[in-house]
Amino acid sequence: MPTPRRLRGLVALPAAALLASLVTLAGPAAAPALAEPGCLSEAPSNQTRCDDTVPPETVLGGVAPAPQTDQAWVSSDRVQLTFGGRHTDGDTDPIAFECQFYPTRTAPAAWTACSSPATYAVPDETGPDLVPYTFRVRAVDAADHGLDATSLSGFDCLPIVCQRPTADLEDSDQSPASVQVRVDRTAPSGSARVNGLADEENPEWPMITSRTLQVVLGASGSQDRSPVGFSCTLNQAPVPCAAGTTDLRNLPPGDQRFEAVARDAAGNVDPSPAVVKFSVPRNLTARKNSGWKVVRQGGYFGEDFLQTTKVGALVSAPGTNVRELRLIAPRGPKLGKVEVKIGQSIWRTVNLKGATYERFHVYQVRDQFDPLVSGTIQVRAKKIGRGESVRIDAVLAH
Repeated sequence: MPTPRRLRGLVALPAAALLASLVTLAGPAAAPALAEPGCLSEAPSNQTRCDDTVPPETVLGGVAPAPQTDQAWVSSDRVQLTFGGRHTDGDTDPIAFECQFYPTRTAPAAWTACSSPATYAVPDETGPDLVPYTFRVRAVDAADHGLDATSLSGFDCLPIVCQRPTADLEDSDQSPASVQVRVDRTAPSGSARVNGLADEENPEWPMITSRTLQVVLGASGSQDRSPVGFSCTLNQAPVPCAAGTTDLRNLPPGDQRFEAVARDAAGNVDPSPAVVKFSVPRNLTARKNSGWKVVRQGGYFGEDFLQTTKVGALVSAPGTNVRELRLIAPRGPKLGKVEVKIGQSIWRTVNLKGATYERFHVYQVRDQFDPLVSGTIQVRAKKIGRGESVRIDAVLAH
């Protein structure tokens, strides 16, 4: 049995005086009446008045809905709290509870009887200064709570044997359990943008000029409330992302759909994900002995381009369900001509000659309104003059 914090109820008289009194009352053989090792109940007990010195201990259970972060954000205007209590000194009295629920900056003095689970309505406040709400609960010795050891009746405490306690001790836990919650029920509105992403030929699926795309993620609606994060997918596959700048690297060729869903710390989710659609060219590669040479240099798609001085040199790439077909290739004074086709369609000539050299030039071979076709995309050197060559870089097929 744990040692009680302190014992009140029996105040011993000086040893000699007590012994003399007992001799007078009970004869020479009587021994002095001693207090029990500890009081477990606030009640009379054989020449003593017990005042239980060990209140029960409070045990806090859970909060529903559970806070999403250590800042205690929840997305419901009603919270349910569970709790319990236990005696630590062998007491068997029933345990009751008293609760408080209040804006943290205005703690009340009064406690209200409650039972587990307890449900409270929490205002959904607006503005940057959201006030957290605090829930406090304390366990109470139910049997002792209504009794006062200083004024118990029905027991004759003789002055020569014992004295009444001078003050009633606490019957409730003096270290209440507590938890805070912050309510935010406003869903964030996420946004995703790409600087300079525009395409006059196909604005629905604009072409990018690199295998890396930088997306800027932001949110409005609840940024001044609980913090906002993002979960993102590229073509429905999860990809890492965060508020601010997110780099999408090593992008595959073809049409891409990036989605960003904003979620705040309370668990509110943007019902309309931010979407960015774009298309990625395919970097052209050549087989050995094909007549094409790989030239590695910055400023080109994939940081390289193919070059040949051999008429008829051929490069191929896959193409499935293609309407629009673009050739990305340099343009300049000493460049010849190539021809391009997909599947069983006709060859279409592309003249690479230009007045000034331009590393990244887009040649529209087919547009998005052409019939759908599948098959191998072929690019072939058609005409190369003296001192000239042809250079090709990538194709966009979608």
